[in-house]
Amino acid sequence: MLKLYGALASPYSMKVRAALRWLRVPHGWVQMGLEHGEVLTRIKPAVIPIVEFPDGSLANDSTPLLIRFSAEAPAGRALLPEEPVARFLCLLIEDFADEWMTKVMFHYRWTAEIDQRVMSEAIVYDRVRGHGRAAVEAGAAQFRERQVGRMHLVGCGAEQAPQLATTYGRVMEIMEAMVPDRGFLFGSRPSLADFGLFGQLSQLGIDPTPAARMRHEAPLLWRWLMIVDDTSGLDGDWMATPADEDPAVTALARLVAEVYLPFLAANARAIAAGEEDLSVHILGSEHRQPVFKYQVKCLAALRGAFAALDTASRNRLARVLGEGAIAILAD
Repeated sequence: MLKLYGALASPYSMKVRAALRWLRVPHGWVQMGLEHGEVLTRIKPAVIPIVEFPDGSLANDSTPLLIRFSAEAPAGRALLPEEPVARFLCLLIEDFADEWMTKVMFHYRWTAEIDQRVMSEAIVYDRVRGHGRAAVEAGAAQFRERQVGRMHLVGCGAEQAPQLATTYGRVMEIMEAMVPDRGFLFGSRPSLADFGLFGQLSQLGIDPTPAARMRHEAPLLWRWLMIVDDTSGLDGDWMATPADEDPAVTALARLVAEVYLPFLAANARAIAAGEEDLSVHILGSEHRQPVFKYQVKCLAALRGAFAALDTASRNRLARVLGEGAIAILAD
């Protein structure tokens, strides 16, 4: 049996756990505590979630892990649609969730005083439980200071707040309109994109400020999160409607084209030019932050997936994403 080392306040841990449950991969969930620190010394980067395989090997990059498990799953449990355009849109939305929606999550978690206080104590409690309140409070103070100090590095400080709040609102609006009519983005079965969004939204649905906003603006989405957490007993099918004609999928894809792809392109240009910071116009204002090398790999992976498509599929995507996004993907 696999072991999945993670934390309840880690969006990627919740993403992987929920996906493994859908895939029906036997695994044991290990809530990371002080007693599990040795595991972090055996893998780089030392970040969760970490999957430990029966042979003792470890892996912790959520997207390649889940694509691997999906490839090994029966067709009825796979995470990626077979149809090429749907498959690409699934990968695109999942990447947006992992790399841009995490800014939204981090922004809300570490901006307001109530979120800082509640979540720093909750996160540290999960790790030092059993060692007393003084240990929780001391650890929370240190962790809170560290995370608040990283907001500029992550690109989710006060300057970026309007962009991130707008993104959150649009994602909620799209998902709230969809969930009454069908279970998941690409049909009655969950996809990699659903689990990517779930990971970030699982935190936004718990942290005080964004959770209050979700319950007010998207109460059915808030309830949907509880369903996605464990879909092991569900079955379903991919939708018959082409993904590039579906309102929810296309609305999310256009948001990705408007917000995330320009960010990825600006990041790649800045790194290629040897610059330490990127700047790009997003949602009516300038987005500035330090560059991230990992996100160059994200753009390369999306470009590789786009290049593998036939001309007809690329033309269908162009009608959804627009010329600017296609130019970024085809570069």
